[in-house]
Amino acid sequence: MAPVVRYRMEVQGMTCIDCEHHVAKALSQAGGSNIKADFRRGEALFGSVFGLFV
Repeated sequence: MAPVVRYRMEVQGMTCIDCEHHVAKALSQAGGSNIKADFRRGEALFGSVFGLFV
């Protein structure tokens, strides 16, 4: 199994919980896992197989 790397990504424009869900869905469809989007902080935390988002 490939190693999973944790990423922190700045996300501008999120203003509500629905925005968090849209960001989480997009990251999930792109291969992210264990996703936590936070509109108050303007960031998303997620895991991915090493190199997928580099």
